[in-house]
Amino acid sequence: MGGKNDDVDAEGSGDGDKGGLSAEDAADVCAWLTATLGPSKVSNVKTTNRLGSSPAIITNHESGAMRRMMRMVDTQGGSTGGLDIVGPQEVEVNSNHPLIKGIHGIKDEDIAKDLAEQIYDNALVAAGIMDDPRGMLGRINMIMEKVVEKKGE
Repeated sequence: MGGKNDDVDAEGSGDGDKGGLSAEDAADVCAWLTATLGPSKVSNVKTTNRLGSSPAIITNHESGAMRRMMRMVDTQGGSTGGLDIVGPQEVEVNSNHPLIKGIHGIKDEDIAKDLAEQIYDNALVAAGIMDDPRGMLGRINMIMEKVVEKKGE
């Protein structure tokens, strides 16, 4: 990731009216997400103010329709390679979103990692580039189970 966090602008970087993370906390979350998700999934994570209700967005992707068309052409030629794996993505996170603010202060590292993976997968689904969303169902169920367990405490 580049410098401290040049991508956080003044409007969304403070704890002002929107209650977003501070610039320093947002930079910490971006660095943590980059390390947690790893270089095979993300090439860069930065904050943005252009998101309203979404915690994250993928910004450098081929459209889902284009990927499906390329895969069809690829398989018709006898090949099955390459297009089933989504390469490293650029991700922008909304430092004002409750999930991003909450992941910053979460104490349980396992839950935090599950949430990071789910936020990333949700962004892939929203971008139309997740080839098989069934793989994340187990994680969703596990997250929901942990929420229910916490509620009982």
